[in-house]
Amino acid sequence: MTAAAPATLPRFLPWLLLPALTLPLQPFWLDFEQVRRSLLWLLLGALLLWRPVLTAATTTWNWLLGFVFLACATTAASANVFAGFAAGERLLWYLALGLLLRLPIGNRSTWLWPLATTLLLVAAFGLLQRFGLAELQGYGTPHEPVSTLGNLNVAAELVSIAMVGVSALTTSWRPLAALALFTAATYLAVNGSRSAWLILGAGHLWLLLAPPTTRRGGATALSLVAAGAACGFAIGPASTETPTPVTASPAPARSVSTLQVRLEIARGCVDLLAEKPFLGQGLGQFPIQYPRVRRQEEIELSTFGRQFAALPRTAHNDWLEIAVETGLPALLVLLIGLAHLLRAPRSERQHLAPLVALLAGMLVRAPLGNAPAVAIALLLAAPPGTTTRRRPVLLRIVGLILLAVSLPALLANTAFAAFQQFQATNPPGTKAPAAAMQGLVSASEWAPFDFRYRQLLAQVLLGERNLDGAQLVAARAAALSPHDPTLLLLLAEIAAQKNDLATAERLGRHALEIDPGHPEVRLLLATIGARTGRAEAAAKVLLERPHARLRERLPEHFSALATLAERHGDAPSAARLRAEQQFAALVPWLGRDDADSLRHARTQVPIVLQAFGDAGLRHRDARWRIAAALHALDLAQPAIADQLGASLPADLVFPPWQRPLLTGHLPRLLERPNWRAWLERTAD
Repeated sequence: MTAAAPATLPRFLPWLLLPALTLPLQPFWLDFEQVRRSLLWLLLGALLLWRPVLTAATTTWNWLLGFVFLACATTAASANVFAGFAAGERLLWYLALGLLLRLPIGNRSTWLWPLATTLLLVAAFGLLQRFGLAELQGYGTPHEPVSTLGNLNVAAELVSIAMVGVSALTTSWRPLAALALFTAATYLAVNGSRSAWLILGAGHLWLLLAPPTTRRGGATALSLVAAGAACGFAIGPASTETPTPVTASPAPARSVSTLQVRLEIARGCVDLLAEKPFLGQGLGQFPIQYPRVRRQEEIELSTFGRQFAALPRTAHNDWLEIAVETGLPALLVLLIGLAHLLRAPRSERQHLAPLVALLAGMLVRAPLGNAPAVAIALLLAAPPGTTTRRRPVLLRIVGLILLAVSLPALLANTAFAAFQQFQATNPPGTKAPAAAMQGLVSASEWAPFDFRYRQLLAQVLLGERNLDGAQLVAARAAALSPHDPTLLLLLAEIAAQKNDLATAERLGRHALEIDPGHPEVRLLLATIGARTGRAEAAAKVLLERPHARLRERLPEHFSALATLAERHGDAPSAARLRAEQQFAALVPWLGRDDADSLRHARTQVPIVLQAFGDAGLRHRDARWRIAAALHALDLAQPAIADQLGASLPADLVFPPWQRPLLTGHLPRLLERPNWRAWLERTAD
């Protein structure tokens, strides 16, 4: 071993590192954060190859290393496969974060100007987007000024942590630093992210509480932030245009729905933590295991009434996610290590402000995966120490590993951009040219750890009727995310088109166990029922939990199913499904007393009666009587309703799956003695 020797990284490093992590922009990447993390791996790996020096290990480093080893051990001991892509990626990310804390950055004051310049450029670009002056083919619109980071919240995290860094490094308020802070505060107000203000407040509070001898302009920083924020609010935050959910209620406000979504995700995290409180689910397992415990309320809010598929890839609370993946003991070890870091000498505590801001943001967001934000926080918090050249070979090996793992995601996102650009600039259903398809295929090959490329490729192959290819690709995607109902549905659709209906139904039932309200899964199972002569099963799967998207189109769906049964020569099933079609068409007109509704109901009731008769349901199904009685009550003819109730056969049942469509109407029948007795008797 050689003796420790002082060394620092070159002064141009911050001018290279910060712009490289924030400014390169390709609007058609699949995952902006994934690209930024890969860029950090790439830069860190190249740095270790070029100059393999680190500061000496500290108590903090030892605790953080203990956290990583404990996380690996608990992952290996869990039921999940430790060798999986997700676990390896998370492990390497933690390794990179630890190395950031040991880089010999030297004099921190050299980071002020590159940090202020980068902050100014990022914030200014976001403001230009707010004014409609920097939109790139739909990226960064006035309604979503995402700056260069690909997401409003991700951009806000970076800006707020960088603002704290500028405030911490500033010895006197020169024009560039002041302009950067003012512009960034203006952008934060326009951005509209509430979590960013929490991050910003926590960091500046730490600065205000720093010792007077080291506190450098905290009050001035707050004044600049207040002035910039006032300017931003005067401009007006980005409007939160959201799809209108397919429900009777209006679209939830962003402030309400976001908080509710995070609360529901937190409840799911608690469920996962309760399963394995000490071992955890395993590194990188949150996005894989979360669909098992996902609540219907969160799905409805996240997708605005299921107008699109969406699955959280983070817990929106890094502390909860770490606990879920590594277990409570590992989380405790991590907290002890961070506590040692925060107990730095008084002269160094000011530089911990960005880290404090990051740790606060981890309570409400997932900034731990935000590469530029976490790099700023950890590099400025790195404790000063003596560097060593004792293990250059080992560090160069680590550098090579980081370089190797950085390339797949970078190459995949770059290749995918051609396909993404084609989709963004052409009408849906347009056949992709060979170059765009090759980009998608290359992306799926470069990033075999990311199921999203394979999912898209399988969907394209399915549209081209390449069923064998689609099934193979979709199966590989589902192996990476086995509890994703969207992938299970894709596999089921492919199996159904291959006439493997037993497999399709098995996959659909499994998807429904995970997500009971999934409209497309229920429609697929109903279609399988119609194709296999099980009309009642088809009706039951659509009616037992009719989501709003299903409910409003039930007549159309039942008509299509009846036509399908007719095409297969199954007249009895077709008649049964026609009866369901006519009944579903009648229900929306019941309970209304306006002339138009009464006229529609008067026309539809006899049609329902005839359809139930044609299906042989006149004496086996109570719904035509219920519909007629409700219509009689709408016409103010209670005697007819009572007579229908009195004629109910003693053995007639009212199965639970038939009730949801009539839930809002049954209270009126419960007021009639004959009907109340029958409804209470058949309640079970």
